[in-house]
Order: sequence, then structure tokens, then C-alpha cells
Amino acid sequence: MADKVRPTGREFQAAIMQNAEATRKEAVALMEALLNGGIKVKSAAEVGKRAVEYTRGDEIIKWVQDNKATVAKLCPTVMKEMGISPDSDDLINVPSVLVDEGLIYRAQYHPLEGTLEKTATGSFRRPIWPKRLIKTQKQRFDSVGFFIISYEGNQRWNYLMLTAVLLGIFAICMFQAWPLALKLGIWYISVVLLSIMVTLVVLRLVMFVFCWFCGYDFWLFPNLFDEELGVVDSFKPVHSFKYRNDTMYMLCCRLLCSVLVAASIYELRKTHDLRDVGEFARQSFMDIIEWGHNKLTAGKSADPPTAQTRSEPEEPSLYKSIGVDLSADFEAETPSAEAGEDGLDDDGRRAP
Repeated sequence: MADKVRPTGREFQAAIMQNAEATRKEAVALMEALLNGGIKVKSAAEVGKRAVEYTRGDEIIKWVQDNKATVAKLCPTVMKEMGISPDSDDLINVPSVLVDEGLIYRAQYHPLEGTLEKTATGSFRRPIWPKRLIKTQKQRFDSVGFFIISYEGNQRWNYLMLTAVLLGIFAICMFQAWPLALKLGIWYISVVLLSIMVTLVVLRLVMFVFCWFCGYDFWLFPNLFDEELGVVDSFKPVHSFKYRNDTMYMLCCRLLCSVLVAASIYELRKTHDLRDVGEFARQSFMDIIEWGHNKLTAGKSADPPTAQTRSEPEEPSLYKSIGVDLSADFEAETPSAEAGEDGLDDDGRRAP
């Protein structure tokens, strides 16, 4: 029986390098899948360094558990080295390759001195998403740690975004040179978006108040004003509805407020109607649109000023609104002569 040919040292080293390269590629692919897969990423300040982006270990584990087939497809070499099968519960250990490859590193909460808060049990309170982190000495992957993302991704996309930002700033600075149609389009879009935002805020407040009277907390887009969330996450979930466990004091407050609101609506209905409110809102919207249109077209359609119009002072709009004509000539009142002035004596006779 022929002896097996053992690999030489050079072949063994080449195999190790090839395996390491495959592991690196799989780790990068897994990192990109995590970032594109919707895990929560927040910004924080790392001690002694610039601002960084980070995520939580439980966020990564949750994504791995929900995408086992994707992980098995992206990391076959890593799973083979760890001896993990696609259906095994040990699949949550695969993200440890991200720490080994330096794509993420573990950090912990590092508050400023004197800012630690304690809970009711006396333990220190740790925020869910802290704003200040520091790198830990022991680098390992677990579900309770914070992990700063050092992977920068595709630099071409970053360069493209930087170019778009610079062009956007330049375009804003050149707003006066824009075509009139483009200026009006931006104005109309801005007013429409602002009107939608105001309408949404008023609607969600009205719905909350009426549900609050009935003992429930109902919010339309409850995370709308959460500054820690992105644009898409601010509209998730669509609504929240839960029962209020109020005390007797709050029950009395709700009853009193409901009576006051009902009385106010009853009195307002005597002089106003919902159609009046709708007409007022519509007219206000059209006035704002017209005001912006007039401002933008003022220098385009106005006739060139003549010598006479340049010499005449422009009347303030305040006086125009109350109907006062400043161009009218007012007769000066003749001041009454007083004794002893203009050469008159005390009896009213002119002195010789």
C-alpha cells in the first residue's frame, strides 16, 4: 500500500492563507448583510476618538436567528471551522468571526463623572443606547455588549454621497440663479409637505385626546418625534393602543376635561361650523401659496420704475391695511398766540 503524500510546508502555508482569505471574504459578506438587513445602528462618542456607529449584540443575534439560511449561505467556511450545522442553536456564535477579523470591536458604557443614575434597587442604570462608549480590553462576542462598527464598507458609495452633498450645498447657495419654474416648484412642494406635517400632528393629538377621555392611550405613529430613530423607523409602528391604569385623581381630571371640552364645542357650534374651519384652512393655505408666489415673481413681472415712482415714497403696508392715505395734505393748525410773544404786550396790543 502506497504511503499518502503529505503536503509540504509551502503547500500547507498556502492552504492556511487561502482559508484565511476565504474567512475574511465571508466575514465581510456577513457584515454587509447585517448592515443592509436592518439591524439598529446608533451614533455615539468613543472616549479619546471621534464619533462612531455601533450596535448591540442582541440585535446581531436576533438577525442571525431570523436569517439562518442566509448565514449558512454566506459563511460555509466559518461554520465548517466551528463545526456548526445550519440548524444548530450554536449558529449565534458565527458573528464572533466579525470580532476576530476586526470588523467590529466590543465596547462598554463610559458615562461622564457624576452622571450615573441609580434604579430603585440601588443598582446603576445603564442606558439601552448610550451616547458615550469606551473599548474593552477583552474582545469577545456576546449578547449583552455594545459593538462599534469599524467596517467602512464600499468607499465608492461614500464618495458618491460626499459628491452629492457638495453639489446640494452649491445648488442651495445658487438659489437666486435658479429658473423661476424650479423655484416655484420647490416652494409648492415645501408648503405641501409642511401642511401634511401640521395636519398629521393635529390629527394625532385630537385622536389621543378623545381616546384619553375613554381611558386609553392611542397614538398615531407613536415614534414620530423620537430623535434617536431614523426617518423610516419614525413611522413604525403605525399606531399604539393600550389601556390606562389611572388613579381616582386622574379619573376626576379626565371627567373634568371632557366636560370642559364638550361645553366648549357646544358653544362654538352656535357661531361656527366645521365648514367654516375647512374654509379657513383652505383660504390660509392659498394665501401662503400666493404670498410665496408673489415673493418669487416680484422681480420678474414688475415694470421698471420711472423717475416719478422713484421719487415717491412707498407707503407702509400697515397704513395701507387700515385705509390711511399718507399722500393727503394736512393743513397745519395755526398756533394760538400767547401774550408776550411776537412783540405783543400783555393786553394783546402790538408794542410800538
